[in-house]
Amino acid sequence: MPHWCKIVHLFEKYPKLAWKGMVMSNPVKTPDSISTAHQALNAWWEAAGVDIPPVPKKARPTRPTSPSTPARSPHVAASPASPPPKSPAAPAPALARQAAASAESLEALKTALENFDAGPVKAGARHTVFARGNPKAPIMIIGEAPGRDEDEQGLPFVGASGQLLDRMLRTAGFGEDDIYITNAFNWRPPKNRKPTPDELAMTLPFLERHIALIAPKIILLVGASPMQAVLGLSAGITRARGQWHDYTVKNADGTNSDQTIPALPTFHPAFLLRAPLAKRDVWHDLQSIRERLAAIDGKQCH
Repeated sequence: MPHWCKIVHLFEKYPKLAWKGMVMSNPVKTPDSISTAHQALNAWWEAAGVDIPPVPKKARPTRPTSPSTPARSPHVAASPASPPPKSPAAPAPALARQAAASAESLEALKTALENFDAGPVKAGARHTVFARGNPKAPIMIIGEAPGRDEDEQGLPFVGASGQLLDRMLRTAGFGEDDIYITNAFNWRPPKNRKPTPDELAMTLPFLERHIALIAPKIILLVGASPMQAVLGLSAGITRARGQWHDYTVKNADGTNSDQTIPALPTFHPAFLLRAPLAKRDVWHDLQSIRERLAAIDGKQCH
């Protein structure tokens, strides 16, 4: 009889022996080893820029119960059930309007934004990302929302996409004094997701006040989210980019003023990192800005 037949015959005659062999062949995972593996996995995800839940506390191992004997639950006195805690809701735009209206300077607007309770998104962010650049610049660039690098440094467009934007601006002939950069949303959303329409509507009064205080000659809207928030367009960025619009400057109370600013939507540099061929479209948009700015300066000279 072959060797393997003898083993099978032995297991058939003594089934308990087979069961013991299978149990002993599988090492038991203790809570300590599970916790260590969980911490290592969390460290890997955090290095990749992914938000992670806290590592659970160590739990005492529970003894498995027999299928035929149900586990006994300790007697607990009945108590009224308490409702689960609710996440704080995002404030209404009216509250943001009230907070932004009192700001008469950029410093006051930044302070109002930092003190504003924007709900769970702000609570999960490290910094309120306000702006960078020359406040007297002729061009105001409005992006979407901070990423991981921006959240760490507290400045907009400082990561890979921001570095690409800076290089393209320099190549197009724009210096640091020509540019002022901010975002439509000032806190990093979880896992770098896009800000929701409600979140953009909440911070829009701050952005409108920001534009009014800077009073740029031209607004460059980088990406679909700032384009939709500022101009109210529903079209996609692929169809809308490169087309000029007139943005109506808002008063402190949110009403329309009699001033308008030319605004141009274009692709976000993060998209250009994934689709390099689209850089030529953004290059055409930057040249269009140079022509428009020269025309504005020519009118002002006369």
